[in-house]
Amino acid sequence: DDHRLKHLLQLLLAFAGQDMAVVAVLAVLAQLPPQVPTQPKTHHWLTPAVGQSGGVCRATGTAKEHGDIIEIKEWGRGDPLGTEETCATKCGRSSRCKGYEFYSVPKSFSRCELHAKTPTHIALREGATCKVKGAPMPGFVPLPPLADLGPCLKANLREAHLPGDPEFRAANKCRNRRGDISNPDPVAVARVHSVSEVEAAVQCVVAAGIDACARAGAHGFENDACCSGGVIIDVRDLNALEYDPATGLATAGAGHTWGQLYYKLSQHGRVVPGGTEGGVGVAGLTLGCGRGMLTQWLRPSFDKPRGGG
Repeated sequence: DDHRLKHLLQLLLAFAGQDMAVVAVLAVLAQLPPQVPTQPKTHHWLTPAVGQSGGVCRATGTAKEHGDIIEIKEWGRGDPLGTEETCATKCGRSSRCKGYEFYSVPKSFSRCELHAKTPTHIALREGATCKVKGAPMPGFVPLPPLADLGPCLKANLREAHLPGDPEFRAANKCRNRRGDISNPDPVAVARVHSVSEVEAAVQCVVAAGIDACARAGAHGFENDACCSGGVIIDVRDLNALEYDPATGLATAGAGHTWGQLYYKLSQHGRVVPGGTEGGVGVAGLTLGCGRGMLTQWLRPSFDKPRGGG
């Protein structure tokens, strides 16, 4: 609501120039319990374009709306790949199966999910099909708040990518290439270049009533930073660093990876405890503990920040 948004924006402004605060505030935005009655959460899944066969199954009232899954069968690593006909046959033979999802990456991977709860809607994903005992699922039509999201982002940001834009497919990728999560379905990608653009993106997302996920290094076991059903706020360009030799304090932007941060600090003869993989984002790993090569000596990186919200 307006009160919560105002409070969050005040926090962002208070940390202007300390962009690592942005990631923490965005995490709070996604996780805070409602303080007052809010608009009910709605499903914002796009209608399939002509020629598309569907997408991944979603079902209300289940964990992450992924449905009540009875069985998962995967084919890959040199095995003959399964087909949609195989998946449909497995569903037909199960008395509990109400629908199935079949996903395929040509020549490398395929996956069949049997669902005990009838899917209620789909999320578009290339290579995926969701069916209820042989009938294709209809797509959900965007509701008015979501229809306003794209124009809001485009008007306030230098870079905003929406489904159908030439850059969208490349912009919504994360690092984990596991077959079942390597094609996320965010509704938009907002690439921000300043704290003011973060504020604008957050305002657009709040108005649409959906989730936002901050992404820097794009790592994560489940590709959560790719924000299926929400908006990716890509902070990789918030990568300025200031070092004060008098205090020994460094102020690093939220878009840094560990390799970038280590290199910049080395110019000042300094180091911080952090990750072992140079491409992993500093802010995400720090918020998740921050274990690495220097942990035994200097403790995890989450012990070190002096600011960030």
